[in-house]
Amino acid sequence: MSSEEKNVLRNENFYDEIDKDLRALEFRVNSIPDNSRTVELVKNIRRVILESENKDEPTSLKDIHMLKQNKEKGIDKSTLEVTRRNINQTISAALSLEIAKKRGSEK
Repeated sequence: MSSEEKNVLRNENFYDEIDKDLRALEFRVNSIPDNSRTVELVKNIRRVILESENKDEPTSLKDIHMLKQNKEKGIDKSTLEVTRRNINQTISAALSLEIAKKRGSEK
């Protein structure tokens, strides 16, 4: 097995684990009544990490990572930084929403 094939397999396993964790989280948030905002935030996390909205324009971390030019050398630093910010903003929004729910001040 070539080093590129090993990298691809390692990357696929990494994203499979994230997918499994996100599916479990989605199941949990979907089971809570009147939780549509949290459900939408978890879907946004999935989009940023795993699922580009348009397959012709890869925007998810996984799709960008699996582009031929990125398989061996990896994703460039600026792309990773933008993706990291997107993920952090979505997670921060989810945390803020959950704190607001606990305080009873959800808008």
